[in-house]
Amino acid sequence: MSTFPVLSATDRPCFPSDGRCPVCGGEFSQGVAYLMAGALFLSADRQDSVQSDRLLAFLNIGFHGRDSDMRDSSDVNVVADLHGGQFDLNWCSVKCMREWFLALLQEVELAASHLAGPALG
Repeated sequence: MSTFPVLSATDRPCFPSDGRCPVCGGEFSQGVAYLMAGALFLSADRQDSVQSDRLLAFLNIGFHGRDSDMRDSSDVNVVADLHGGQFDLNWCSVKCMREWFLALLQEVELAASHLAGPALG
């Protein structure tokens, strides 16, 4: 499984960079399941988008508890400060995508359970 974040400031905006599924190691020969996210910096006439190093992409997944100081909250940083503002995360199938996200959610749950106790159940 992946170590997080999977993309950061020094990376190209596509994960995985080797073209192989991060779950099973398979090739993308049958297609690709993906999550695409980011921001578009529009031209003055709003007709075109421009990739800009002034945009930094991020993706965090987490849990906020009830504590007003957020001491019972946690998150996993999946994409951090990625230049250009857009990114793609790819898997060889929806099945592998689901496994990857379940592992990510388990990591969030584990981190939050140490702080929040049984509130996550």
